[in-house]
Amino acid sequence: MDCGGEVARAAAAAVGTSRPYRAPPPAAAAPVLAAVVPAGNVYEEEADALSDLPDEVFATAISSVLGRWIDANAHASGHRPPPAPDDPLSQFFSSSRQPFTLLYYVRRLVTHTRCSRSAYVAAFVYLDRLAAVAPALAVRSMNVHRLLLSALVVAVKVLDDDVYSAAYYCRVGGIPSVGEYVALEATLLRLLGFRVAVGVDVYHAYEKGILRAAAGIGLSSGEGSVDGSGDSGGLE
Repeated sequence: MDCGGEVARAAAAAVGTSRPYRAPPPAAAAPVLAAVVPAGNVYEEEADALSDLPDEVFATAISSVLGRWIDANAHASGHRPPPAPDDPLSQFFSSSRQPFTLLYYVRRLVTHTRCSRSAYVAAFVYLDRLAAVAPALAVRSMNVHRLLLSALVVAVKVLDDDVYSAAYYCRVGGIPSVGEYVALEATLLRLLGFRVAVGVDVYHAYEKGILRAAAGIGLSSGEGSVDGSGDSGGLE
């Protein structure tokens, strides 16, 4: 599952032509607190604090936080082989290292998904919940792209009014087929137990982490990337 090649092929596609449809409101669900965040950790900034960030600062903050997760997970568990090919979790893993930086990929998502900043916060909550129930899906350099895309699109469907087609998200995120993307999303939701509600305290705790990253960002080449090279792999 070479996400690098998939994104390279997808980059040539026109990503600005799809029109959003108006998603129905999600079913009401009681807020659920992620076990990894203390319930009392409340962030009291204005709700639109993330929306005030320029796209480049926001994308760099997101990739920086993800990069730190990747480093921490690699340090904690060393070299963990990917799941076996017949394991359903293997669909989240790329077969080779990507030729572009994580920052480049996040910039692409920020630019072309056109979703709310809140969706990224919820996606981060989902990623932590996934790692809690399936440690093999702790964020790594080989799974971060597909995990981020699928968690983000689920969050968009929960939180946002405008949702694009699965085919559009495939082109943006470098997934070769709609069927493959649908399988990613379905597996993610099953692992979460369809627990997609995010409590207010948890939301603000994760939002605070992103804002802290944004406050400390230097926009040098490769900031927050997996390999620090700053190379987009020719995907301009």
